[in-house]
Amino acid sequence: MSAWDDSNWVDYDAQVLNVFAGGGTAWIEYRYSIWYVGWRRLLGDSVEDVSRVLQIATIAKQSQSTVRVRATNASGPGGLAEITAIQTL
Repeated sequence: MSAWDDSNWVDYDAQVLNVFAGGGTAWIEYRYSIWYVGWRRLLGDSVEDVSRVLQIATIAKQSQSTVRVRATNASGPGGLAEITAIQTL
């Protein structure tokens, strides 16, 4: 995403527990290796970017696949880190 350079991102492998889209935002709930993370807002440069990330998260949830999550170090609404990218492993 153009809003963030590589120094602002943290990558880790995760399991998607739930997805939500509505009211102009999209969120995923996930956990990684040793603990529950919770809900995080998806952030993108465009609606299409967010839609692609949400689609991958939905497929990962349905198939119980592990994904690589890229989250910002910066805080979003409510002090939560935002998800900027997801890829299948």
